[in-house]
Amino acid sequence: MERNYTVSTQINRPVSEVFSAVIDRHVMEKYFTTRCSSSLIEGQKIDWFWQHWGENSVFVNRIIENELIELTLDSKKIGPRLIQDTT
Repeated sequence: MERNYTVSTQINRPVSEVFSAVIDRHVMEKYFTTRCSSSLIEGQKIDWFWQHWGENSVFVNRIIENELIELTLDSKKIGPRLIQDTT
């Protein structure tokens, strides 16, 4: 069964600052993950690791600076689109 989700939220910071924070592995490791294999790069598979939950692979489908980050997330294989910000 294919699942598609759109996740969005409002953050009271400039778009460029939030966008850079999500793309940059070092910032993500401070707030979201324990460790990242790389910063987000379009067309690349990135591994996110959480100390308590293990590892999850993320495929970066598309990035449009300050507009869109489209990821595919699945713990066993690259699966359905999960996160898309269309602000």
